[in-house]
Amino acid sequence: MINPKFSVFDAVVYALKTVLDNFRLFFLSMLALMGTILVILLPFGFVFGLALVPFFKTLANFNVTHGGQNMTGPELIAQMREAVLPILFKYAPVFILLALIMFVVIVVLVFGFIRLVLTLHDTGSASVTLLFSEVKKFPKALGAWFLYSTIITIGLLLFVVPGLYMIFRFMFFSYFIVDKNSTIIESLKQSWRITQGQIWPLLAINMVIVALSVAGPLIVLFSAPFSITSMVYVYRKLLKSTPELS
Repeated sequence: MINPKFSVFDAVVYALKTVLDNFRLFFLSMLALMGTILVILLPFGFVFGLALVPFFKTLANFNVTHGGQNMTGPELIAQMREAVLPILFKYAPVFILLALIMFVVIVVLVFGFIRLVLTLHDTGSASVTLLFSEVKKFPKALGAWFLYSTIITIGLLLFVVPGLYMIFRFMFFSYFIVDKNSTIIESLKQSWRITQGQIWPLLAINMVIVALSVAGPLIVLFSAPFSITSMVYVYRKLLKSTPELS
């Protein structure tokens, strides 16, 4: 028999009330988050623009005939590949580097958002600057994300259900890294411990989060604050119900 350690309704009410009561904080946080991502995207746009110039020149000089006859599909593909691949190879390293930088920034901001909401939950106040407070934990966060993703991928390949089960059992690893400064392995073990017997309640709260996140433009804008705020509520409830970890 399932013994829920938290109320889905209370979690949703708490998240909605917290986001509305701290509208300015979350609005500024989202602006800071999106602004930071935009700054990283600007080099993408610049490099992409540089790549488009030779690409369109190649298209302009592209011939669909050879020797007075229309080329076949394979011939067209071969000519296109010969013309476009050098452009891709030239700019690929820059795109890869920028993509890695974007990944680092997003991971740091997600962990920082968790810190912000945890602080707000525990003390009643928080600052936008907390978004950037978890930079030093990036190596640990990266290792944990990699291990988590590997486990989930293997689980999904094993008829999907094991992967979905693992998602819920390990979903709080990032919270333990931020909150308890746990190691990579410890964070996964601790998440596994507090989610024991809570799969159905966790499934329910995540379904509510998804439903509200697509409900309208304003909700979409605050889907990240609502999602993390509700998960912080659940995390604190599960932690409180697990004395050996609290």
